[in-house]
Amino acid sequence: MYLSPEFYKFSELSLELAEFASRNIDLNYVEHGVDLFAGQGVVGLEFLQKTGVEIEKFSFIEKEIDFMPFLRKNIESSGRKEKIDVENRCVFNHGLNSEFDLILLNPPFYESHTGRHPYDSRRKNCHFMNGFSLNDIFELLSSISKKKVNVFMSFHQEIDLKENYHFEVKHVEKEKNKFLFKIASKEKA
Repeated sequence: MYLSPEFYKFSELSLELAEFASRNIDLNYVEHGVDLFAGQGVVGLEFLQKTGVEIEKFSFIEKEIDFMPFLRKNIESSGRKEKIDVENRCVFNHGLNSEFDLILLNPPFYESHTGRHPYDSRRKNCHFMNGFSLNDIFELLSSISKKKVNVFMSFHQEIDLKENYHFEVKHVEKEKNKFLFKIASKEKA
């Protein structure tokens, strides 16, 4: 069982994304993996538990300070032996200093001007893109991914990647009203 702050409860989608990633990864070895928008770490920790892939280092990045004690406790109780680090920061600020060959992300789904917003601003930050867009996420992925990369992402609608990225959507599964995407390096022609 994962510990969570009182304002947030992870959804089944986090578990489904981790399972999807563990079934569809096509890397035999991961030098550096990351869980972006990590929350309390459910996607990354479930993936680490389910995968048979050797992972040298794994990072969790989450900007909401209220998640940090829960994320650290969940990692500690998982007993994982990989080199794990936790960063409390916005994924878009000041650039990430690493390149990743595995990226897991369950980002906020909704644009800030849509839908009914929760009263709790921390909960709102978990569900609404605040100051960024889906395109910003793909620009970020392009800047932090190695040439051979596997990205596993959930989103509430189909996505279409621009031709100027070195990766493409390889596989899609629909889970209820959400989508799970495997995005990987483009095949050389």
